[in-house]
Amino acid sequence: MNNNELNKNYIEFASKISFFEFGTQNEYRPALIDVKKFSSTINRLQANNAWNIDSLSDYITKYPESFKLFEGLFRLERFSNAQLIHFIFDTVKLNSNNTDTVYEYAILNLKCDVILRKKFLDLISKEFGYKIEYENIISNNKTLPKEVIVAYFKMTVNIYAIEVDKEPNYLEKRIKKEQFNDSAIRIANYILNTLQLNEFLKVVKIKDFLNIKQIPADTKSIHGNFLKTKLTNILHNARIENIDDRLKELNITVLPETINELDLKQGQRYYCTEKAIKGVTKSSNNKLKKFDIIIIVNNKPKHLFEINFYTTGGTKIGINENEYVDLNEDIIKEGKYNFHWITDGNYWLSKQGKERYLNLIRKQKFENIYNANMFEDSLSKFI
Repeated sequence: MNNNELNKNYIEFASKISFFEFGTQNEYRPALIDVKKFSSTINRLQANNAWNIDSLSDYITKYPESFKLFEGLFRLERFSNAQLIHFIFDTVKLNSNNTDTVYEYAILNLKCDVILRKKFLDLISKEFGYKIEYENIISNNKTLPKEVIVAYFKMTVNIYAIEVDKEPNYLEKRIKKEQFNDSAIRIANYILNTLQLNEFLKVVKIKDFLNIKQIPADTKSIHGNFLKTKLTNILHNARIENIDDRLKELNITVLPETINELDLKQGQRYYCTEKAIKGVTKSSNNKLKKFDIIIIVNNKPKHLFEINFYTTGGTKIGINENEYVDLNEDIIKEGKYNFHWITDGNYWLSKQGKERYLNLIRKQKFENIYNANMFEDSLSKFI
């Protein structure tokens, strides 16, 4: 294919590109913060807009559930794991190059935090293949070197921070302990100086804010769902029957080469979604490949589609491209199926998108690329 033909192909593709239609998908969801549950805690916080480190750390210690309130006020959903580790633990000590310093801090934590201790002992026992008791860690006749205890303590710190999000009572119990009052101080310092709590309280009514707060949905899913919905509507309007429910009733997640179980009518057109096909695998890991849409012709899965909608560039596009090129080559060699990529969105109208499209056809010899409108125009070749 010469350059004129390539450019003509791209112009046809670009002229049929779809933009994301707002209002067709739920872009946001309610934050679902129980304002009534936090009512008294909120009232105490809102009553003052001149907090200092001492007063706020005392407040956090007395009302440790306020940590979730601060997450609701200052984060979309939650603090990051890195922030949680900073709040919960003394990272200066954790980062010390002096093994004795970190070891002593580890022993303090294991002694005073029962939840942390259990997670540590479970982890280290699993790794060594036999049960290790707390007494083995702190005894004078230590069976494990300090470096080992420090390493597994740090691993446990990472696990602990991840689980605090699901079990906030871990942090609440810890904050109340006298040995860990530095946690409340670190939280107070961050919220006052980095997140500017006092300035925030001067202009925001907490209850009103939390009642209307919304969280953005995963943009990848809403864009993908938009395109998939558009394509399934095209199939529905063409009277192509969806058999997902019938496959689910028979617990069929992997399609055979010929689908006999459903007694499909000869000549009737069918499709299913999110299914794998026996023998069709990813070359990267040899695992079964699940396809977004499969069109069935004469009781056999025939046309296999992957669906992606891109509004901007990113590494995910390259990952998908490489996978689909390899998949297409393997499927062509097999000779039983046809693979197609339906991709849409304004990314393909950019200079980078155009170059990627032309490269796919020119170098990769991958010509089965459609957008939603081209798919609709070409529907007769699939059925």
